[in-house]
Amino acid sequence: VSRIEHKAIESVYAQAGIQIAWLQPRYLDHTAARDGTAKPNEVVRIGRMRGIWGSGPPRLSLIFVNAINGKKGPRGLGMTPGPICFVAMREKQTNPEMESFAVAHEIGHCLGLIHAVDDPDVPNDKPNIMGDGKFSERIGKSALMPAHIPRIRESRLLLWPRRDSRQ
Repeated sequence: VSRIEHKAIESVYAQAGIQIAWLQPRYLDHTAARDGTAKPNEVVRIGRMRGIWGSGPPRLSLIFVNAINGKKGPRGLGMTPGPICFVAMREKQTNPEMESFAVAHEIGHCLGLIHAVDDPDVPNDKPNIMGDGKFSERIGKSALMPAHIPRIRESRLLLWPRRDSRQ
């Protein structure tokens, strides 16, 4: 989706030494999936059946829809951890920071993060990608808390360079 601020999202995960590679979008032509009347598990099943995602190397798939479970955006639904995140956006962009935050937040779920309010190792009173605060602060320089970094880096969705055993 061209309206999200890729650099803002990339800066969040760069704090953990992760570089995001944005691939070309693939499209699922399915009205019920797009409009949120199909359940997310059904959308995933249809997409896998049609070969849209789920094959090849591990990767995180963002599914942009108009609604999730019948509820319009902005909202998200991410598997924790898991390879697929749903992101529902409003038809017209209203707040680019909020939309970029929603995408970065759902990516966090897929990489193994949970909401700060449910995480005893992450303060909920400091703005961060999984907590409360202004969107600009939750996606900024302090988006990741120290406890987030090792959890993210353990994700099976990340590809790390293999070290030569002779080194």
